[in-house]
Amino acid sequence: MSKCLSLLPLSFLFASASFGASHVTKTIAQNVKVYTDVCEKKDCGIKKVRFETKDYSISEPEDLYPYYGTLAYFGFEAKSWADLTKYGFVQQIRGCTYQSKQNSDGTISKRIGESIMHLGKKRTYVFPGWSYDATSKDPLYYGPNEEDANLPGGRLSLYRWTPKLGVIDKKLTKDLYEVLRLPETKRKNLSPSVFVTDSPSMAYLQSEEDKVFQNVSLEFKMCLYEMKDIPLMIETDDQLNMEPIVCHTWNSQFEFDFAKNKFVNLPNKGLDPFCASQIPRNPADVFKEEIKEEENK
Repeated sequence: MSKCLSLLPLSFLFASASFGASHVTKTIAQNVKVYTDVCEKKDCGIKKVRFETKDYSISEPEDLYPYYGTLAYFGFEAKSWADLTKYGFVQQIRGCTYQSKQNSDGTISKRIGESIMHLGKKRTYVFPGWSYDATSKDPLYYGPNEEDANLPGGRLSLYRWTPKLGVIDKKLTKDLYEVLRLPETKRKNLSPSVFVTDSPSMAYLQSEEDKVFQNVSLEFKMCLYEMKDIPLMIETDDQLNMEPIVCHTWNSQFEFDFAKNKFVNLPNKGLDPFCASQIPRNPADVFKEEIKEEENK
């Protein structure tokens, strides 16, 4: 969801997480799905759509527990350059990130510990039902900021161009608006292909002293739509009624198991009951309540 990370090459995402040269990265699971027949039932200008996800762990030698996360890639190839900017991704999110701690009596306490921007407002990082994964009121996944709206490519201008779907190397890819500035003679032999990426919050040991763990239980639904059907602004999650060209569901599910003393990957668990029981709130109000509870102890 974070716009500051969502279009960076996956190799850079690892480096940006403050891991040193000695870190070890391991792939836990990987899934690739390619659709080549999305226009058979509906006339459209899409040639191919690629969805890819990777669950991984990353750690330094001195870490008590690895960090765990999921990297996701979504890209499409249009039939022509004229078709390319007529389509865009919209993503939905469900679930939450939460902190867990084992009490002296063996019970587990959980709380929502992160906040996030959603449709232009700050809220706790919990989505008990499906919501649009957008930081601003523009539901388009990685839509341009106001100052970028007039770049070549329009609303798709900040998507990343790739010479071939699946290629993410920073040296081989460019922001779409840069490619659209090339003369048509240079662009005609290039593939009209773009991609975006996502890297949700990671699961990790948050406090070694208090044995507090950050957990991730998030589900996503990424869909490709015709750009004309994606409004520039929405106020609530129930405003959109669009017909997708193709959709792909994926998740990021890592929970600390206190009995096993390790994080476990739960890709088939579904929505965590704790996430389903919570409601989004103003983070400032939550903080005030917790301070008051501490004072009354």
